Amino acid sequence: MKRNFSLGGIAAGTVIGSMVCLMGETYGAPGVVSVSEPVTIVMEVEEQEVLVDSSTADDTGISYCPPENYTAEAGAEYQLKSWSLVQLPGEVLETEVRREIPFEQVEASTVIPQDIVTEENQTLYLKSLELTGEGWSGDFQFPVVYHATDAGTFLLGGMEVPYQEDAPVLAGCEEELLAAAGVSPENYRIDSLVWQGGSYEDADGVLCRNALASGEKRVLDYRAVYGGTVEVQQPARWQCEAVYEPKEYERPAQVRQVAVDSNVKNTPSHQVVSEDPPRWRMLKEAFMFTLEIGLIVLGIAVFVWMIWYWRRWQKERRRIEV
Repeated sequence: MKRNFSLGGIAAGTVIGSMVCLMGETYGAPGVVSVSEPVTIVMEVEEQEVLVDSSTADDTGISYCPPENYTAEAGAEYQLKSWSLVQLPGEVLETEVRREIPFEQVEASTVIPQDIVTEENQTLYLKSLELTGEGWSGDFQFPVVYHATDAGTFLLGGMEVPYQEDAPVLAGCEEELLAAAGVSPENYRIDSLVWQGGSYEDADGVLCRNALASGEKRVLDYRAVYGGTVEVQQPARWQCEAVYEPKEYERPAQVRQVAVDSNVKNTPSHQVVSEDPPRWRMLKEAFMFTLEIGLIVLGIAVFVWMIWYWRRWQKERRRIEV
C-alpha cells in the first residue's frame, strides 16, 4: 500500500521541520531550503511486506540463498527481512512408459508373457510382438522308459516295439516318442536313442529299461514391446519463502519530487529537508492532528465566549441607560 504525502500552500507563520515562514519572510537552519512560496513534496512510502516464493534448482536446497533486494513491478524497492526453506512433496505424474524386450532362442512352444513388472514395480502390458528369427537347437533331450512284455518285446506308450540289445529301435517310433514327451513333431525332432543302464524291475515287478532320446528343438527370436500408463513419483523439492520489507528511507533518496519557486532564499548548504524515518513521521502526524483538533476546539470556545461576552455587555449597557 502506497501513501502520497503532499505539503503545499504553506502560509506565513507555518512551521515545517526547522523551516519557519514569518510575515512573508522565510528563515531556515543550515542544511535546509527556506521558501516564501508554496512547496510541494511528493513521497511514495511502501508500508507492506512482500512474500516471494521461488523453487530451487536442485533437490537439496542447501546451496540456495534468496537475493538481498527485490524490485516490485511498480518499481518499489524491498530488502530481505527473513527467509526459510520449505520441503514440498513430489508430485505424482501419469506418464506413458514403453519398454522393448528381445526374446532370443525361445522354444517354439514357449508362450511370450502378456505383461511384465519393472524394477520400479510398474506393470506393463504386451503391445506388439515381432518374429525376428528362427532355427533349430541341438540341446533337446528327454528320458524314455521301456516296459518288457512276455513276448520279448517292449511297450513304448501304446506301441509295441522289438527289443534290441545294442540300442532301442528308433525308426518308425519318432511320433510315439515325442507324444510320450508331450511335445509337437512340428517343433521337435529326434536324432538318436540310446540305452541308459541295464534292465530292472519296477515296484510292480515289471521288467523295465531306461533310454535317452536326443534331438533338436525349434527356437525363435522375438522383439516384444510392452507399454502402459503408470504413475511416477517425482522427487521432493525445496521452496524458498522470502519475506521482503520496504527499504529504510535514506536521506535524501526518498524525496521523489520537489517543486520550489524561484524566489527561494537558500542557506549555504542548499539541501532539501529530508523526511524523518517512518516511526517518527507517524508520531509527528499524530501530534499535528491532535494540535489541529485542539486549535479548532479552542477557536470554537473563544467564539462562544465572545458571543456570551457581547450579550452580557449589551445587557449591562441597557441597564445603565435605564
